[in-house]
Amino acid sequence: MNARNILKMKRNIVCLILLFTFMEDIVLSKRYQFTRITRVAQQNFSMHALGSNTKCDNYLICARSCKQDECRSFSYTELENKCETYTLKLDKGGTATISTSTLYFSKELCSCSDVPSGSPSGVYQIYATAGRPVNFFCDVDTSEGPWTVIQNRINGDTDFYRNWTDYQNGFGDLNGEFWIGNDILHILTKTLNILRVELEAWDGTRGYAQYSKFQVADKNQNYRLALHGFSGNLSFDALNSFNGQAFSTYDRDNDSSSSHCAVKIHGAWWYKKCASSNLNGRYQTDTGDDKSSMSWYLFPYPNRERVPLKKSRLLIR
Repeated sequence: MNARNILKMKRNIVCLILLFTFMEDIVLSKRYQFTRITRVAQQNFSMHALGSNTKCDNYLICARSCKQDECRSFSYTELENKCETYTLKLDKGGTATISTSTLYFSKELCSCSDVPSGSPSGVYQIYATAGRPVNFFCDVDTSEGPWTVIQNRINGDTDFYRNWTDYQNGFGDLNGEFWIGNDILHILTKTLNILRVELEAWDGTRGYAQYSKFQVADKNQNYRLALHGFSGNLSFDALNSFNGQAFSTYDRDNDSSSSHCAVKIHGAWWYKKCASSNLNGRYQTDTGDDKSSMSWYLFPYPNRERVPLKKSRLLIR
């Protein structure tokens, strides 16, 4: 198929899986997704030019020129075999004339790790799967980031005592309290991820744990948990006992206990014989130990087992 025929293909959205091989025998793989922008807002492209090539056979080859992190978009002019790359993300111009002589493509984020350097923490549209953008909260401020936030609890505004479907699909406000959704969590953790757990007690004490491996299976396996490699400043590993456990909610009992843990301790989690951690438990102030509360065993006090916590956040990268 020649270049002219290729350009006649449907190309509103082009997903390119690019494998780049570098010197020194290092092979790196990274997926980039580019969306064609048919109506481009008027912009000064010369101020954002990265490179230009007038010997480019087609737009697929041109896309390979946009592999640098600083490249956010490219254009391809067929009659001139001209490829140009830019540092700006193209804006759509709703009333602009449709560009046919020159094709414009904008690079999409495929994970929070693609957020450009210098960008703030916040909600970003991510193409976690081909052709399906999803909004995520990307934390670029926490050490070793960027991180994708998968759970956030800060004030009790959102009820986390939810059914299976809610936990499957996700719920809440990405700028407030939320659970990202087990279906998306499985997609994000198909490859090995690091999990970070951040906690804060009502007296202001903060602590964190990290796990070097974190994966969640698909719905056919009831989102079974796999993790190991505990580190951090929390005195007790309150997730290790759940390794290999399926997820449970009040309407789906997958724990190993004779009782229904999600109902018994008012939460949703990878329960085994109920909980050494219950970070989706009831939000409440610290009026005494409570198994049903949002808690982590022995945090923050070594002489108290299940202290109700003020904040909980789970992040992956």
